[in-house]
Amino acid sequence: MEEPNPPKLEINGKCLAYHGPLLYEAKILKTHQANSTSIVGPEGKEEIDSKGFSNFPEAFMGKTCFYVHYKGWKPKWDEWVTVERLLVLSTDNLQLQKDLRNRTMQKLKKPQKAVTPKLKAKLIATPAASSEEKNANGKAKPKRIKDCVLPELLKQETKDAGFEISVSVALKELLVDDWERITKENKLVDIPSRHPVKDICNTYQSFVLEGVAKHSAFYDNTLDFFQGLRVYFNTTLASILLYQFERKQLKELMNTSTEPLDYSSIYGPTHLLRLLVTLPSLISQTKIDSQSLDFFKTTLNQLLLWLHKNIEQYFVDDYINTSPSYEALARI
Repeated sequence: MEEPNPPKLEINGKCLAYHGPLLYEAKILKTHQANSTSIVGPEGKEEIDSKGFSNFPEAFMGKTCFYVHYKGWKPKWDEWVTVERLLVLSTDNLQLQKDLRNRTMQKLKKPQKAVTPKLKAKLIATPAASSEEKNANGKAKPKRIKDCVLPELLKQETKDAGFEISVSVALKELLVDDWERITKENKLVDIPSRHPVKDICNTYQSFVLEGVAKHSAFYDNTLDFFQGLRVYFNTTLASILLYQFERKQLKELMNTSTEPLDYSSIYGPTHLLRLLVTLPSLISQTKIDSQSLDFFKTTLNQLLLWLHKNIEQYFVDDYINTSPSYEALARI
């Protein structure tokens, strides 16, 4: 049903703006008409090339666009958006906002497929998690990924940081097989990987940012996410992402290099997956605002879904046998 006096898209007016797959309530702060050399704000017209407007996106010069502030979000998320991303604040569009959110959350929920007998049997056979170790000051020590931690990482849904992640059964089975190859069969993941973490991140970025305006909030936040992911990977690899049996392999690699190693250019999808399933517990130890957390968990779940869809491309059998001497020294 059409409203008698539908709202308009105007300065200081409220609207709904697409940010990724969802709609958020926003306020219009400034406007720009297609091919205009000026911006109109609450205090009047300003030339784009004048002081203070040098950051106007060049790609938007020929488009009608609006500078919006998302309700309840910090100003750092304010951005220029084209009219295609805006909807007037109406009853019908508020219902659309609700429907989109429900639809997105359904996609991100755990798969309905049951855990396979193979996965169930391996999880039952895995020892229970041990209590948390503490140092002399009583503070928790960083955990290493050991056999006993695996069941915790493979829970149907991870809520350690107050949000859920959805790991498909197929990806969970890869993690269980990985654990078995390393700890039971004395094998190693061959490095350098044919699909290093850096390349996987770049490929996914290109996929998800196709058609997205450069320097928009979604564009910049996606780049920040993957830059941070690589930092997390390089920082945590040696401390929590390796089984004990793999540490000698890393030590040998470090001994042959005279430069600091970029682990994200050496290790591949298997070690990336180990990180992704631990991220909720890692993020729980940091301070993060609700908007950033919402973007983080959505991007993380979408990345896991994309990896699931590309299992055959990235998760190839890259395990190698080890020598008796390696096995003996690795256990020390």
